[in-house]
Amino acid sequence: MKNNINQSKLSTMQASAFLVVMLLSAFFATNSQAQARLYNDGGTLHTDEGAIIYVEGDIENKNTSTIENDGVIELAGDLTNDSTAQMKNGSNNSSTERAYKFIGTGTQAIIGNLSNTSTRYIHNLIIDKQGSGSAVELQTNTSIKGSLVFGSSTSGADTYSPTSNSTRTDNAGNGIIKTYNGTDDYELFVTNGSENAVVGYAALAIDGNPTDGYIQNRGAQGVGIGGFARNVSNTSVPYVFPVASTLNGYNAAALTFTYLGANPDKIRNMFVDASGGIGEIRTSCTGCGGLSPDNDGFNYYFNSNTCNGSTPKWVILDAIPTDHGYWSFNGNMNDQYVIETYPNSFPGFGGSGGDDWKMIKKSGDISAVPTGDWNPEILTSLQAPSNLLTYNRNGGCYSGDGIPGGVFTGFSHFQMARSRTGSALPIELIYLTAQGIDNKFIRLNWATSLEINNSGFKVMRSTNGVDFEQIGWVANQTGGNSTSETEYAFEDNTAQPNIVYYYKLNQVDFDGKAEDTKIVQASLTGDNAITMTEFFPNPANESVSIIINTSATIKFNVELYNMTGQLLMQNEINTGNGTARFNFSTGLLAQGSYRAVLKSDNQVFTRNLNIIK
Repeated sequence: MKNNINQSKLSTMQASAFLVVMLLSAFFATNSQAQARLYNDGGTLHTDEGAIIYVEGDIENKNTSTIENDGVIELAGDLTNDSTAQMKNGSNNSSTERAYKFIGTGTQAIIGNLSNTSTRYIHNLIIDKQGSGSAVELQTNTSIKGSLVFGSSTSGADTYSPTSNSTRTDNAGNGIIKTYNGTDDYELFVTNGSENAVVGYAALAIDGNPTDGYIQNRGAQGVGIGGFARNVSNTSVPYVFPVASTLNGYNAAALTFTYLGANPDKIRNMFVDASGGIGEIRTSCTGCGGLSPDNDGFNYYFNSNTCNGSTPKWVILDAIPTDHGYWSFNGNMNDQYVIETYPNSFPGFGGSGGDDWKMIKKSGDISAVPTGDWNPEILTSLQAPSNLLTYNRNGGCYSGDGIPGGVFTGFSHFQMARSRTGSALPIELIYLTAQGIDNKFIRLNWATSLEINNSGFKVMRSTNGVDFEQIGWVANQTGGNSTSETEYAFEDNTAQPNIVYYYKLNQVDFDGKAEDTKIVQASLTGDNAITMTEFFPNPANESVSIIINTSATIKFNVELYNMTGQLLMQNEINTGNGTARFNFSTGLLAQGSYRAVLKSDNQVFTRNLNIIK
C-alpha cells in the first residue's frame, strides 16, 4: 500500500505552517494501516521559507518527482531520491533554512542519487538525532550545496541560521554520518567553499572521544573512494575535516592554506586504520659531523633554536604509531598548507605527552597504502628545514592544541612521529668504559662527539645492576654545547676488591631533564683485566677507532676477515697500563661487513665492523 502525492503540487505557503506527514488512514485517503512515509510519485512538493514538513518515517522521491525546499524538512526515517527525480532548492535565494534535518532514533539512510549539484542535492544537511551516537548512513554519493551542520541550534554556518521552525526539534547535536554501508564506500561532498560550511562538529582535542558530531569512514586501507570532501576557496583560515574511522574513532584534521592551485579546490580526506603500523623511519643525521647518531630514526641538529632563546636544538623523530592509523588526502598538487591533527589515541602507542611530536608526510595516491621508509620526505616535503622547529609540538614555536606538520605542498598520506621517551639524549656518546687500575681504584672513561645543553654527568654505581646510587658528578667541559669530540674520566676510589661493580652515567641538561647511558662493569680482582669498546664510528668510511683498558702492558695481534673468512690484513698493537685509543685506516676497504679478531696471550676478542662508501 502506497500513500502518494500523484501528479500534483503540494505547497506549504504560510510561515506558520507545520505539516505533519504521519500518513494516517484519515490522511491521503488510505484504507486501514497507518504508514509514516512521504511518497512522492511524479508530483512536485514545494516548501517555502518559514514552513516546515515533519515526516515521521521515510521520504521517497521517485518517478520524475520534484522536491523544492526553501524551508525545513524533518524526517525520522530514510531519504531516497532516485535517478529520475529531483531534489533541489526553490527560488527563494535569501532563505537561510533550506534544510533537511535527520532526527530519528536509529540508523537513517540517504539512498539513490544525490550527487548532482544542479538537480539532485541537499542544500543544508542538519544532523540532530534523538539517540547519541546513532548514524545517518550514506548509501549513495551525496552532495551538500550549502552547509553541513551538527545540531539544530548551531549557529555560524555559511548558509544556515537557526529559526523558530528549524529549532522546533532540538536534540543537542546528537548523531554522526557514516560514509559506508557494509563494504561499500561513498563520498560526502560539501561543495560550498567557505570555511564555515561545516559547523557544530565535535571539539578539536587530543585524546577526545566524542560519540557525536563527526563523519565516520570505514577506515579500510587502499580503498581510494568515499570519505569526506569539501571545497576550499580561502587562504589563511583553517578548514576542518571532522573525520573518524571504524576502529580508531574521532581523528580530526585542520588544514590552513597558504596557496591554492585551484579555486575552489576539492579536498578529500579519510582516516585509515592501520593495525601493526605503516612503514618505518630509518636512521639519518644532519649535523652529526660524519658520526653515526646514538638515536635511531631521523636526527637533525640546529645550532640555534629561535623558539627557545637561540639555544641549540636536536630534533629527533624515531617512532611512529604501531597500532593507530593515518590521514590520507586528495587535492590539487600545487596547494600549500599547514596541517594540524587531533589524534584520538594520543599517545596511545607508548609515548609521552611531553615528547616532541610532529606530522610527517609520505607521497602516494589516496588509494595507495604507504609503506617503507618515511625518512626521506621528512625534509623534502617541507617548505624549509626550519619547519621542524616552527611546527613541532613541545619542541618548537608551536603553541596550538594539535599535532602540527609543516608548510606542505601537494597531498598524500600523513601520520604522527615522535621522539621516543628516553632516546633523545642531548649528547652523542662515543664510548663508556670501566677498568680496575693497579687493583687500587676503578676508572671510568667516556667521550662525546656532540653536546647540546649538557650540564654534566652523574656517575651512578650498583652492586646488582639494578639499584644505582650517585657516587660522583662530572661537569661538562664544553660550556654545554659542542660538535667536536670531548673526553671525560672519573676515578672510583671507594671500590672494594672482589666485588663486581656496575656503572652508568646519568646525563643532565641545564633544564633538569636527564637520561641514562648504557651500563658497564668492572672489579678489583688482582688479575690483568681487559675491557674493550666496539669500533666507532660504525658504520665507518675512512677510519675507525677502538678503546682498550688494561691494568698491565699487553700485546695484541689484530686480524681482519671478510664475511667469507678470508684474512685481509694483520697488525700488532701494544697497550700500557690504563686506557688507550687505537685508530685504524679503512680507506682501502670496500663497502661491506667485516670481523676483527684481537688476540692477547690468554684472551680473544671479536668485533664487527661495517664499511659504507
